[in-house]
Amino acid sequence: MNKFVVDTDNETKYVTLGEYFITDSAIFLFIMRSDFEEPQVEVINLSADRLLEYIGAYFNDFGEDGWQDELAPLVTPLLSYTKEHDIIWITALSPLPRA
Repeated sequence: MNKFVVDTDNETKYVTLGEYFITDSAIFLFIMRSDFEEPQVEVINLSADRLLEYIGAYFNDFGEDGWQDELAPLVTPLLSYTKEHDIIWITALSPLPRA
């Protein structure tokens, strides 16, 4: 069995890696899984500056749940490549990890 596939209760669960590459004008999400021949790429139309504004607002203005609405576009693309109980590893390259 592939070490990136978990088989429990006769149900296959995948380990999915989502890696964010942040540029000045957009965020590229590379999605990798053992059954993919190559990474899948999703483009998120969110600039690095706007992302930093969202992160700053999280600590000031959004309130308890507002940040989820603003940052949902970062996570939503992963949903079409995963199912309930899959394991998702998320990594990011600048500036997201510093938040």
